[in-house]
Amino acid sequence: MDTATAYDLLLATPAPKFKCNFTAISTLPSEITFSRAGNAMQFDATGTLTWAPNNNLTYSEDISVAGWAKTNGTVSGTDLFLETTATGEHRVTQSVDFGFVASRRVIYSVEIETYGTGRNAWLGMNDNISGVLNYWIDLSTGVLTLIGAAAGWSSYSAGATQISAGKWRVYLTGISSAQSFSPRVGTYNSGVSFAGDAAKGVYARKHQLEQVTYQTTPGPYVATTSAAYYGPRFDNTPWSPTNLMTNSNAVTSAGWGNAGFTSLTQGAPDPNGGTSAWTLTETTSSTYHTLQFGVAVTLGQPATASVFLAAGTRRYVAITMQNAGTNYFYAIVDTQTWTVTGSGGLGTGVFLGSSVQSAGNGFYRVSVTGSIPAIGSYTFDVTGSSAATYGGTWNYLGNGSTIILFGAQTEQFATQTTPGPYVATTTAAVVGVGTSPLGLLIEEARTNVVLHNRDLTNAAWTLGATMTRAKNQIGIDGVANSASSITGGAVSATNTILQAITLTSSARFQSAYVKRLVGTGVVNMTTDGGTTWTAITVTSAYTRVTIPTQTLANPSVGFQIMTSTDSIAVDFVQNENGTFATSPIFTSTAAVTRAADIVPLGGALASIIKGTVGSVIMEATYYPNQTYAARILCDGNSGGSNIFGVISSTQFDNLYNLVSALNPILGSGLTTSRNRIGASFSSSGRSTVGNNGVVVSDTALKNAYAAAYLGTSNGSNMANMWVSGFVAWNKRLPNLTLKAKTVLGAPL
Repeated sequence: MDTATAYDLLLATPAPKFKCNFTAISTLPSEITFSRAGNAMQFDATGTLTWAPNNNLTYSEDISVAGWAKTNGTVSGTDLFLETTATGEHRVTQSVDFGFVASRRVIYSVEIETYGTGRNAWLGMNDNISGVLNYWIDLSTGVLTLIGAAAGWSSYSAGATQISAGKWRVYLTGISSAQSFSPRVGTYNSGVSFAGDAAKGVYARKHQLEQVTYQTTPGPYVATTSAAYYGPRFDNTPWSPTNLMTNSNAVTSAGWGNAGFTSLTQGAPDPNGGTSAWTLTETTSSTYHTLQFGVAVTLGQPATASVFLAAGTRRYVAITMQNAGTNYFYAIVDTQTWTVTGSGGLGTGVFLGSSVQSAGNGFYRVSVTGSIPAIGSYTFDVTGSSAATYGGTWNYLGNGSTIILFGAQTEQFATQTTPGPYVATTTAAVVGVGTSPLGLLIEEARTNVVLHNRDLTNAAWTLGATMTRAKNQIGIDGVANSASSITGGAVSATNTILQAITLTSSARFQSAYVKRLVGTGVVNMTTDGGTTWTAITVTSAYTRVTIPTQTLANPSVGFQIMTSTDSIAVDFVQNENGTFATSPIFTSTAAVTRAADIVPLGGALASIIKGTVGSVIMEATYYPNQTYAARILCDGNSGGSNIFGVISSTQFDNLYNLVSALNPILGSGLTTSRNRIGASFSSSGRSTVGNNGVVVSDTALKNAYAAAYLGTSNGSNMANMWVSGFVAWNKRLPNLTLKAKTVLGAPL
């Protein structure tokens, strides 16, 4: 078929009854529902690993129920908390148990509104180990004030967004190593403990408790009733980093220029636990004190520049991108408070954003994003500043002060306002692709049996005599000190770290995210305690490495570094049941099972699939080495059967019942990239085709089904895939139209 004919057929296609592009949505359409018995992880739109949308509180809009404990108060209706006349705290509380102890960031948010006069409100969380984190809010101004934070809380903050007069969406967040949390909200009267007044109170609605990784503000609110909410995962590819700068941590090498520094000395402690950071010492001249690098960028497009800084004796440091000497965007950071004190654009430079992220070992990653019109060329500058804000402060009389830095990076992505993961460069730049949407992720249940799979300093891991370790790395979730580093010593045979696991014999698939910190030598990974070592490819950015499936009892997993002083970062070590890797499963003190994703179909969509006449097209990317892939499953008829499902790398079934099957050879073959599969059926028979291949038809009739699911038959015979598109018609499409619709890239 020529292209013109194919598109003529597409244009003549009747309007579908259902159509969804899963790569462009964040909530499911009404015809599709979702459930999963627990939380799970995904790569979000920034390409960063985090938790799927979640609300761990029940009855989030009804504090009158028993699940909300009332202290010195009563509830009127579902959301008005009234004090009693008792003396003490006046609050409502709900306790949430996450199932295992771990260092985790949580965000509690609630809508608070004044009731009557004379009362403000407070909100807090008790981690049930070290104690409480509490803030109070002035309901007239929205100003939040810290009441106190127990020693076990870190990296805490709070914020409020006004909805109307006296009504605010308020949140607080922090990190604590706890298993359970008890968010609470109550009335405030110059303190949290006082003699109450039965006529006074506060409205408290739309409560949400989220587990997150790098985020510090709440996600969209989701209401709950009797069960917590664990949402669908609209997954993305992990961030593929770019660094357009060469010699990114070799500031005396080609491409770098120095003005106003008397010395550039390498050897200071760095964020990775090594000694490769640089100390820049100012001259005592009145001049600009600047380290500069010319960057080859696409002119006229936004760029993000970043560098790791530690506190030197020059308090204020500016990060800038500029061209023509007069056009800038910049951010000035205070290296004592690690806040941005000044930012903006000069000349034709447009400032778009800045960030300061803790990177561990006393370092902070500082970034600035902006754009300059398409004239001249860009330079990346690290410049001393004599004051917190701009105004002739970059040209000053030096006094020998120092700036400590490591790892510069410049990158360009259209939607980016914060830096991607740092990637070290030498003589060549690294150009990645950022991140791209994959669609709705559907996975079977899996269990990760590796304990403390991010913290290789834990006693669960046995260290070889010459290996050293630290928990000091930014992880794939973008959080400082969340991942581990391991460094080899003088003897390769004892440069090992292993975890022995007691387990009955089963097929095990081993994976981990790793990146190289120092060296170029061989790095090995094992599932069997070193009886078999498998060399893994380690690059300067995190990649997921794997070992082919081994069937064995009592696996012992770990790593070996073959060269002295070589060092790697390790995150999310995973040993799971099966023959392929699934999404990362976080563990701490116990093995963790991620539940299956259940996606029932309803409404007009289900009616078509369960009916006697219709057509469906699904676009999906499926996991390799699995039995069931890219399928719509229908429950019923001798236990269930599927409309279509992959059975091998070149064939798929069109199983309208459990007896007969159609197995057409696909035109372009099934791959682990996206595939399109179509099926149509009516009283005169059925047809199926995939990836613009051969249409296969017969005159058999499709059975009727009791229920329809996407990717699973209510948890059994799971597909593991990302569904990117789905279309359904309540009529049978002509075979040539069905075929044209399965051309990848053609309109669905």
